[in-house]
This record gives sequence, structure tokens and C-alpha cells, in this order.
Amino acid sequence: MLLQRVIRIVALICVCSVLTGCSDHSSSPTPLTSPTPLTANEIVRRTLQAYATCDTYQDNGLTKTSTYGFTKTIRFETAFKRPNDFRLDLRVEGTTPNHEFSYRRVVYASDEGAFTWSDDAKYAELDGPQESLLMALAGTATGVTDAPALLLPNTIGAEIFNDSADMSDLARGDDTTIDGFPCYHIQGVTRVGSIWLDIDKETFLIRRQQESMLDNEVQTIIEYTPEIGISVDSKNFLGPE
Repeated sequence: MLLQRVIRIVALICVCSVLTGCSDHSSSPTPLTSPTPLTANEIVRRTLQAYATCDTYQDNGLTKTSTYGFTKTIRFETAFKRPNDFRLDLRVEGTTPNHEFSYRRVVYASDEGAFTWSDDAKYAELDGPQESLLMALAGTATGVTDAPALLLPNTIGAEIFNDSADMSDLARGDDTTIDGFPCYHIQGVTRVGSIWLDIDKETFLIRRQQESMLDNEVQTIIEYTPEIGISVDSKNFLGPE
């Protein structure tokens, strides 16, 4: 539509120049209007599409959660190759008022099925790719899995966009820049609090997610460094080294 408008304007200028004998410097073309800004809902729709249609995905990131005297930090790496090669590697550290803890957990899946590994249970095979991924991720990487789950919307879903999360009242805030990447800033409301997403303007991938729940008693910040359309080594979908 914009290209057609430009062509019409250029053609009109040329016709006027021929008829009046005026040079193109003697007339001022009608200025083009700026594109209509994307709404929050349009940005979210493009985000869903970007994750659901990419062939490959890879990221690493950091999650920080604080609640009621408890803190937890998760360093994570995600790798994905469509249709169902998936791996999420978590290294968790945390403190409570009484002790400190740390552990590692890996969830991975391929055509052969889905598997989990942790420091405590060395190798556990689950029933099937769909149910097993859901079971393995549920309660294990709350928050971390929100963006990677968008890669398989029909299999493991995505907590931030499904009915149970009840994300509503989407609105755009002031644009942001995360690690040098210009981002849209989207605000929303859930049943238990508020959520903010910083979405890369070029790729429509989530670079930062912040949540405030239960009257600000639970605070979570998730930083992603996502890439799509890149080569992902098949060794990423094997068990932990």
C-alpha cells in the first residue's frame, strides 16, 4: 500500500512537470504520513508467530526471584530445532532464612522421547514427548520456561499467554533498549499481579520479562538473549555431559 502511494505521488509530480514546464525543484511533494504505531495486541500476536514458526531457537539467560525472605537465581540455556528437539539446562542457586541450596536440572526431548536429569535423579525417562515435556517443565522452571514454551504452543503451552495466566489489559509503555537492542515495552495484568515484557523490535522475541505477584511479595526478573534461524548442533539435544 505504501509503495503504491509513493508510485502515485511520483507519477503525479512527473505529469505536473510536463504540463507546466516546471522543474521538479519548483514543486514540493506531499509529505508521506508515518506508519501507524503497532498496538500492544499486535506486538504480542507477532511475538507468538515468531516463536511458533521459527525453525531453530537458542538462548541463555538469568532469572532472579525474591519472595518472603527466599531468593533464587537460575542460569539457563535453551536449544530448539523443529519439530521437537528441545533442551532446557538449568543451574539453580538460592537461599532461605535457614540454608543455601544449589542443583542442576536438564530437560531434553527428541523423536525418541523426553527425558529429565538432575543431581538427585540421574536419568529418568518419562512417558511421551507431549505429556513428558509438560510434566518435566511444570513446577521445575517456573518463569524460565515462559518464552521457550512459545516454541511449542500446541505441546507445552506458554504460561504468560494461556488462559490460566489470564493476561489481560495489554498496553504499550515507553520503548526501551535491552543490551543495545531497541524493544517494545508491553504491560499486562494477570490474576495474581502484573507483568512487563520487553520485546525486540526486529525479531519480536522476548528479551526481558518482569513479574510482580501477590501484592509485590513475589518479584521475578528474567533476562533472555534469544536467537532464531541459526545452526544448532545436535549435541545440544543429548543428555548432560
